[in-house]
Amino acid sequence: MVSHEKHALPANSQNLRFPVRQFLLLCIPVAVTIFATALAFKDLRFNAQLDQIIATEQTHLNQLGGYVAADVSTSLIHLRALTQEAAVTTALDSPNPRTLQELQSIFLTMANRNPTYQQIRWIDQTGVERVRVTREGGRVLAAEAEDLQDRSDRYYFTATRGLLTGEVYISHLDMNVENYQVGMPVRPILRVATPVQGSNNRKRGILIINITLR
Repeated sequence: MVSHEKHALPANSQNLRFPVRQFLLLCIPVAVTIFATALAFKDLRFNAQLDQIIATEQTHLNQLGGYVAADVSTSLIHLRALTQEAAVTTALDSPNPRTLQELQSIFLTMANRNPTYQQIRWIDQTGVERVRVTREGGRVLAAEAEDLQDRSDRYYFTATRGLLTGEVYISHLDMNVENYQVGMPVRPILRVATPVQGSNNRKRGILIINITLR
């Protein structure tokens, strides 16, 4: 089990540091594949083919690490921007249909501009989703009120809720789960989240972005 990391929410991209433990989690499956392939080819003495396979997998691994680091860095900047938006604070202070619709619009715009964002949500202090937008196929859709779910028992909510304002949570790799079922098609998901508060410094739950790994 990979331990979760908490980090200070960065002011800009120069302060971003990709968590080593999370990156290792990405590396291990590829490394195992390379090792297993090496054993399979050893007795057959296909050295040239083996060298090519290893070189190809190493290239893929390096590309994957770069993509993930870039996606996480961008999402952390976006989380910080969301916590500073007046419309977000207004929705946190007074979650009525009008303010929640404005927050929904902000999430939709952000998700449409970032194709790796599978979900963006505000989950309130009780663990209930108040706003959720989800990428489905080529579209980003906002959840209806009756489709919002209780996430109070999910590990990412309890871990983020316990953080201080300005800290962020970066999850281990996981699958997206809706109504206790793994979403289809199956894709690995990385989550970044931060606790939020209203204008009176009262805790108002968390903001969370689900990133689909490319």
